[in-house]
Amino acid sequence: MARWVKNDHLGFVIPYRKRNIQARYFPDFIVVLDNGLQIIVEVKGQYDDAADAKAKAAQRWVQAVNRLGEHGQWAYVVVADPQKLGSPLGDFQGRDRSFLRLLGESMDHDDALAGCGHIDCAAYAIAP
Repeated sequence: MARWVKNDHLGFVIPYRKRNIQARYFPDFIVVLDNGLQIIVEVKGQYDDAADAKAKAAQRWVQAVNRLGEHGQWAYVVVADPQKLGSPLGDFQGRDRSFLRLLGESMDHDDALAGCGHIDCAAYAIAP
């Protein structure tokens, strides 16, 4: 892992709909790996319907951003125990980036971009 930051007052938000009402999801952490992959990390002790809606929104956001190709490569992971985060991050670190392109293939481009919002690179700048 190259660096990480808690998503606190960064302005990094993923818009989604909760019961057909516009909502905003603030993921817990952003991690940047040595290979440049940026990972949105959510720590969830209890996974319920609200967590599932946020996870689906984050996955759509990741697909859209990766397909756009202007903000690096992204992934999303949910962990129940933050002390066990090393395993999923290690899996991402060793993989070739080409697998990320597969994430967007199952979704139409317009559907993936719908409701994903705008990325402001300065909003999630992470110092090494």
